[in-house]
Amino acid sequence: MGKNMKTITAKAETFAYFNNHYNAKAPTNALELLQMMGAMTES
Repeated sequence: MGKNMKTITAKAETFAYFNNHYNAKAPTNALELLQMMGAMTES
């Protein structure tokens, strides 16, 4: 998935939506996607 997302984001403005259901996994999933794409930096 990461490779396909990088190809798409290089060609067009791209947004991702995460459903924050009762287990509240959306923040974790968003951070995982950023990490897979190499867009996350250590702070």
